[in-house]
Amino acid sequence: MTQTSHDPLGTVATGYIGSTTKTRRAGGTAFDLKSTSWDMMQFLSNCISPPGGPLGDAMLNTQTPQITDINDCTTGKPINFKMAMGWQISPVTSQGTDYSLVWKDGLTSLGGFTSWIGFVPNTIGIVLLANKAITSGETPPLTLGKAGRFILQTLMDVDVPGASVVPEEIHPTMLGNE
Repeated sequence: MTQTSHDPLGTVATGYIGSTTKTRRAGGTAFDLKSTSWDMMQFLSNCISPPGGPLGDAMLNTQTPQITDINDCTTGKPINFKMAMGWQISPVTSQGTDYSLVWKDGLTSLGGFTSWIGFVPNTIGIVLLANKAITSGETPPLTLGKAGRFILQTLMDVDVPGASVVPEEIHPTMLGNE
């Protein structure tokens, strides 16, 4: 990952913030890591199939559930969800086989960027990056997480929580359907 740092070389995309109907250029930049799609794909590849040695061991350790008994904050009822070191883990089933969907989302309202990365270990993964952050308090009609789950569901023929129907915002031609 040679193109990831707190101060990347070259140009950085312009970030935007606002609602789903009004947008303005973000006034600042996020003070976190900046990366390229190339580096994110390398990272995703190593998350899906960690390399051997200490790096691979460390990556696998970050994907190991640390908290398994989680209750919904509003209802207090148990939810089928686990937490690893920075990763959320959701159960998925494809053609009778159980898998774990490992994922993480991110948002920088100051810089105007959102992201979502998700993968099924040893199988498939996806990274989504956007240069707009919904910051008005309204729920966006199509979040990157919903889009990512839907894409993984389509590619794997898997039942992914939160992606059981085609989001209306995805046009059939984007899926290869006419």
